[in-house]
Amino acid sequence: MASLSDTLVSAYGKVVMALGQIGRRILVHLVALTVAGLVGEAATSILPDSTSTIVGVYIGLICLLPRGNPREAAWYIPTLLGGAQAVLLVLLGIPWPLVFLWGGLQTWIQRLWGCRGSFGWEWAVAPMLVMSISTLLQDIMLWRIPLWPLLSIPVVTIAGVVAMAVYRRSQGEAIHHRMLDEALERLHRATSWRVLPDEAQQLGELLLSQATAYKGVHAANAAGYALVERVDAVSRKVEDSVNEIRALRGDAGNALAKKVLRSARWNSMASRMPQLDGLLADIRDCNAALLEALQRCKADAKKGTTAGATDDAGRMAGYEDAARQLLFKKTSLPAELALHVESIVASALGIVECMRKDPADVPAGHKFLGRYLQATHRVVDEYVRLAAENSGQEDVAAALVRSGEILGRMSTAFADERKNMLQNDAINYTAELNALDAMLKMHGK
Repeated sequence: MASLSDTLVSAYGKVVMALGQIGRRILVHLVALTVAGLVGEAATSILPDSTSTIVGVYIGLICLLPRGNPREAAWYIPTLLGGAQAVLLVLLGIPWPLVFLWGGLQTWIQRLWGCRGSFGWEWAVAPMLVMSISTLLQDIMLWRIPLWPLLSIPVVTIAGVVAMAVYRRSQGEAIHHRMLDEALERLHRATSWRVLPDEAQQLGELLLSQATAYKGVHAANAAGYALVERVDAVSRKVEDSVNEIRALRGDAGNALAKKVLRSARWNSMASRMPQLDGLLADIRDCNAALLEALQRCKADAKKGTTAGATDDAGRMAGYEDAARQLLFKKTSLPAELALHVESIVASALGIVECMRKDPADVPAGHKFLGRYLQATHRVVDEYVRLAAENSGQEDVAAALVRSGEILGRMSTAFADERKNMLQNDAINYTAELNALDAMLKMHGK
């Protein structure tokens, strides 16, 4: 149960993050209201009821604004269709101040379809759209404006839905390739800050490693796309949590956070935010889904394996497989020991990554993983066997405690080995820079 101080930290973090978002949204709404007011005043000669016109223009502009990632079709296609709808209605005889609302409605419908109903705060616009449409329909009938041009709305809607479906089918692989690349960049940035609690940091690094492996093998089908979208969603949650912790700690450029949160106590508390529990569950579920997908891909690829791969490459792939197999076994362990296993897997995959990047790490990596990875499997298997046969005997209980202690020490050993490899890379890089400086000095640069 979270303490009062942790709850206060969590609340402060939410306030810090929300204030910036609220400020930007208020500015957008003020601009939309200003434009709507100008349009309403300019259109008094066409539409006497300026109030309903202003409200309609305002709601339409808010709906027309693009959302999300500018590089994704879901960002610009709804807005383009809304704009096309507005132009079409003007050509069909609807007074131009009214078309903002109908264009915004078209954009809102397209966005709703694209999100498959997972609309979040966008649903808040629905009641205002309904009220504005009802009022403007009454005004249209009062001013004897023909209603038949509004029949173009469902036509444009259907055309937009069909066009988006064709686009997603034809460009699905490219879209999800880009989505996975962006998710990997997000995870890399988030884990490189190393501000998450140890457990979340290890799970985040494991997710980055598995998602990187999945990038080269993911299937271009509905299941593969769904998993990529899942990785994308979790990566955003990880990045949001990192940004929140950084804001709390005062290292994200937030002036208020820097003034208020300076002490080590506050920095420590920032890493124990209660809402991270949900994040941990999401990362674990995503890791489990990636693990199953990678195992399926491996089984499918066995038929096509050749002798062309080097011995080192084959052994590294074996280490990765052995590490991921531990994730299946950890489900039979108590929560505390499962955390040790997750840490071991994350470190083991990190060691393999270092081996691939730096040939100098290969001998040490083979020596360490070849000995201790299989030893970890034996300890886990023995623990599961003893736990299943435990009849309350003191020697069995002592053996279980001993196995747990060994897993804890092995977790530390794996983490230390990976840290040493990373330090060696940094030392080698520093040596290269020193040699380059010496060479430049010799040439008088």
